[in-house]
Amino acid sequence: MKPIIKLLNLRHRNVNHIGLQFAYHDGLKAVIKYELQAQWSQTHRVWYVLDTPENLKRIYSVLAALCTIDTSSYEARQSSNKETQPLTATQRSVLNGYYQYLRGKRYSESTIKTISFSFQNL
Repeated sequence: MKPIIKLLNLRHRNVNHIGLQFAYHDGLKAVIKYELQAQWSQTHRVWYVLDTPENLKRIYSVLAALCTIDTSSYEARQSSNKETQPLTATQRSVLNGYYQYLRGKRYSESTIKTISFSFQNL
């Protein structure tokens, strides 16, 4: 039975990468490391390469004969990227009022920044 490699969209060190997730397999690990020049991310626990069309083609050409490639997570993430819209004047005034309220309650700047940022992304 062929091993399965799952391709993931990965944001590592503020750069987009393609993550390669698979059950441990010595031969597959060697191919990914040396043929694709992939690097290991201890943080995300996956191998990764830069997210470029050339690297995606290389992944398919090198790994297609060795394993099954699952791109369901990779494609789903690509199609769900959405543009952020700027806040309207009303939303900005409400957010600013809430910011002033939190300052009045003497929350730390870090807490205020975290809470304000989470409201901006709703």
